[in-house]
Amino acid sequence: MLTEISGYYSRLASEWLLHDSSAEYVQKVFWCLNREKQRARQYLHPDTEVKIVQVVRYHLLDQIANKLMEKRQAENSGMVTDYQVPINLQMSNFIIVA
Repeated sequence: MLTEISGYYSRLASEWLLHDSSAEYVQKVFWCLNREKQRARQYLHPDTEVKIVQVVRYHLLDQIANKLMEKRQAENSGMVTDYQVPINLQMSNFIIVA
């Protein structure tokens, strides 16, 4: 179960970092942490809650902290980081078919 949770939140972290502002990212992290805590309390043993929260926190915060700080600095200076794609470039990849 922890392996699946790790993979899921690792993928989410990458996606959110790419598409969301740093403020939106942090909001989503807190929402996920609270949601996982509630779910674990409701269905799982208390020891498991601690492990799940640690895994979620690791993948959404600890592992990504440097990139998140870099993103915030880039947002504040109007720059784009290496792992972000400007919106106009993303949109130019879509072909509108009528």
